This record gives sequence, structure tokens and C-alpha cells, in this order.
Amino acid sequence: PTTYLVKGVFVAHEASPDVAISVFSYGPDDGSKSRESIVNLLGDSSHGGSFYDIHGKSNLEALKTICDHDPQVDIIFDMQGYTLGTRPELMANRCAKVQVNFLAFPGTSGASFMDYIIVDQYVASIERADEEFTEKLAILPRSYQANYFVDPISIPERGSLEWKALRHRENLSESSFVFANLNKVDKIDPHSFSVWMRCMQQVPESVLWLLEPSIPAAAEIVKKNLQIAARDAGICPDRIVFAKKVGREEHIQRMAAGDLFLDTFYYGAHTTATDAMR
Repeated sequence: PTTYLVKGVFVAHEASPDVAISVFSYGPDDGSKSRESIVNLLGDSSHGGSFYDIHGKSNLEALKTICDHDPQVDIIFDMQGYTLGTRPELMANRCAKVQVNFLAFPGTSGASFMDYIIVDQYVASIERADEEFTEKLAILPRSYQANYFVDPISIPERGSLEWKALRHRENLSESSFVFANLNKVDKIDPHSFSVWMRCMQQVPESVLWLLEPSIPAAAEIVKKNLQIAARDAGICPDRIVFAKKVGREEHIQRMAAGDLFLDTFYYGAHTTATDAMR
């Protein structure tokens, strides 16, 4: 999801003669069009470009690639923070004079080697910055979250034949009120789920639409546990409908099948929220 958000930043800065961008990617190549588009934009480093794939490199090898970069890196942005697959060791070795926490993890790193964090007045408690952040705050006037909606995507109009076909494809009744949360399921906490169950109790003809984990073994366990929790809350397990993982364009289109997006309290929606608001 981070590549969906940040592509526009690269496009804008590539057009500037005053800024040179290099990307050091330590995540696996997922074969997505988003990653491919960024590689095409910046050019692969093996062919003289500025996209460096350091996924298979050790920390020492990756550091050599970053710290020995010519020209020297002036500012480096960690766009993952403490998320799955993160490599804070690369930031801890300070390959740049200024190091910034940005985007995927909008909370403090708690680390002395991170100088700034990019935030806005909504994502950070600015009045408690000294208590909650070890970084200095770089506060943007509107949303801190970069995004890139240049590619047009057709969204089905509610009640249209396309919308009805979409609901059918997603195993959602045309007449049901659809509460939706298409975040990763590891964001679902007991408190949020109990609130969702109370919402469903107030709307008898409603269903809860969730994203199924892409790993089959995990999917079966997660679905079973959520269905048990729903039954314990007095909700028929059949009222929880699971969506399969699909490509980005299809995913944004199918958001139209939902009626109301319900977020979680502690680990909230990020890219998924902006997708839902489209």
C-alpha cells in the first residue's frame, strides 16, 4: 500500500531539477504494477537508474549501498517505521545528515537517530508532542498522507446494474446494509469488534464485510475465530461476509458495494481509508 501512496511524490520531485531522488527498497518484489511503475519512473540501478533493490542484501551490504551512494544522501525518509519487515538497523547507522520518519507508521520511532516526523494536526497530538515524540514535528497544513489519484477508476453508481453485479460477485445481498472494514484483519481488536456487533444488532438487515487473509491456512483460523466471536455477541456468523484479495483497481471499484466504513480504534485504517473515501 505504501507504493500506492508515495508514487505521486516521486513523480512530482522527478520533475524538479533541484531534487534528486533515490529509492532503496528492502521489501520483496511483489510483482505489483505500483512497484513496477516506480522502477520504470526512476530506472533500475543496474541500468544506471536510482531504484535500488536491497531486499536480498545483508544490513552491511545494504548500508554500503546507501552510505556510499554518489552523490551522498542528504535526507533519508524511512517510509515503513515499525511495520512488518522493517529494518531499523539501516537508519540507526545514519547514512544521511537528516533522517525523517514518514508515512506508513505515523507514530514516534522513539529513536535518537530519527530527527523529524512528518505529521498533520489530525494524526498527531501536537500539543503533547514533547511527551509523545522523540522526533521534531514537521507539520503539514492539510493531510500528511501523500496519495496519487491520477489514474481514473470507474466507480459503480449505487443501484445500477454494474453495482448489483458487484454486490452479487462479492456475495452481498442488494437489500442488505453493508458495514465494511477492508483493513488487514490484524487491525481488528476486541473492543472495535464488539462495537461493530452492537451496530449490527441495531440494524437487523445488515452484514459485516471484512477482508479475508490471503494465506489459506490463516484465513480459515481467522474466519472461524471471528464467526465464534460474532455468535457469542448474538450475531449470526453468516452475517459476516469475507472479501478475497484482488488488484488495486478492482479493490477500489468494489468499495462501492459497502454502505458505511467502520474503522478500528487503536490501529486504524490508512491507505484503506483513503480508498474508501474515493
